[in-house]
Amino acid sequence: MAGTPKDLEEQIAKARARGTDSGPEGRKSAPEQEIDLALGFGLRIGAEFVSALMVGGGLGWLVGRWLGAMPIGILTGLLLGFVAAVFGVRRAMRVASEPAGITSQAPGGEPGTKMKETEEDDAEPS
Repeated sequence: MAGTPKDLEEQIAKARARGTDSGPEGRKSAPEQEIDLALGFGLRIGAEFVSALMVGGGLGWLVGRWLGAMPIGILTGLLLGFVAAVFGVRRAMRVASEPAGITSQAPGGEPGTKMKETEEDDAEPS
């Protein structure tokens, strides 16, 4: 359904007017962006968890069928998939909680300590 150029300009103006509700130039505000990031992170974690369970169960099914021990193979695969899922979620949470430029454990230090950035910091004052 083709409209006139004037109709198209009116539709563009209406769309731009609606877009300004979420911030300047149609951009989302900081709280909205944080909500979107948190939602995306949560969906990613959930997808990783479910996929680890599915892969573990699938491999357990294959091994159980191959060995002729169907229920034990599936249960073992699901258990291993669950363990892998928990470790994956733990890793993702650790990575997400670390600020940029800080390692989780400095060499010879406690977990969470900041690593020295240059070798000059190691030199003793003269």
